[in-house]
Amino acid sequence: MVKKIIILAFIAYSLQITTNSLFASGAQHYIRVAIIQNSPSINLTVSGPFEISDLLTKKLIYNGKNIRNSRVWIDTGGINISGLKINSAKIQILAKNKASIYINNRRFRGNINIIAQEGSRLVVVNELDIEDYLKGVLYHEISHTWPLEAIKAQAVAARTYALYQASIGKDKDFDVTSDIYSQVYGGR
Repeated sequence: MVKKIIILAFIAYSLQITTNSLFASGAQHYIRVAIIQNSPSINLTVSGPFEISDLLTKKLIYNGKNIRNSRVWIDTGGINISGLKINSAKIQILAKNKASIYINNRRFRGNINIIAQEGSRLVVVNELDIEDYLKGVLYHEISHTWPLEAIKAQAVAARTYALYQASIGKDKDFDVTSDIYSQVYGGR
């Protein structure tokens, strides 16, 4: 048992050195998490002010406050949010002033990207700061009753994995998924 803890501590220390070099620039690091894939529609709620922009051009499409329990689906030429037709296949919902975004009744930090795919299917991506992402991963990947050093080691490993995936997935719509195929992430 002691030998396993020493090995885990060494691995955590090694990973921390790697992660520290990735953060040396002081820049904020974001991760794009596919939270829903291949869905015909989703349920969207935004509590507070928000903006909707075209994900590719960053052009502002809509500015509003509060969306309550709205269905989102692919419509001819774009995405439809309960009657608001947006002529773009890739949009971003940006929460302003700490507004909350809920997708299918699950709360998420950061921004939400909604991407139309072939066959009238949606991909929903949560784009957020890596440290906020870790909060949603650790809660679902390990028990809070584990020893503190084991939790720290898991955090370092999860962060390193996510940053690596982000570095190799620049041409994709997302870096990781929210399931067992990447790291289990449950949102806020």
